Amino acid sequence: MKPHSCTCLAGFKLGLNSHFNIGLDNDCLSEIFFWKNNIVKLNSRANLPYKAPLLISYSDASKVGYGAFVVGTNEVTHCMWSTQEIAESSIWRKLKAIQFSLNSFKALVRGKCIKWHSDNRRAVRIMDTGSPNAKLHFIAFDIFDFCQTHNVTLMPQWIPPGT
Repeated sequence: MKPHSCTCLAGFKLGLNSHFNIGLDNDCLSEIFFWKNNIVKLNSRANLPYKAPLLISYSDASKVGYGAFVVGTNEVTHCMWSTQEIAESSIWRKLKAIQFSLNSFKALVRGKCIKWHSDNRRAVRIMDTGSPNAKLHFIAFDIFDFCQTHNVTLMPQWIPPGT
């Protein structure tokens, strides 16, 4: 995931003799600690051997609810959105569906590699790189944190709608 909370700080240009005290907000501090704790692990990720997925999952979200399942198992989850969640963007709902589903499948996915299919290309990209939109970025961060905590290798995969 790319850093987004602190990027606004990079725009300041100061003279050689300037002194500037920057007050960091909680989001920026959280991101600094994230990189401090994960930079070595994430920098070496590309060097790891390919890990074939042990599990395959599909999820989808609509204006009224979401659902997901894990192929070859009886694991299914679904839920209706609250009034506040219905008011969110469709991409927010797609990402939240993935986040909620992963949590629902926690016992099954712990320690495994899972290929997660979504019909939303942007959701897949945001899970890989984050988003400049703070709400979406924090959902992606929470998904990443879940995977780190439960030793899950998540391989997001876009599937064209209607496939």
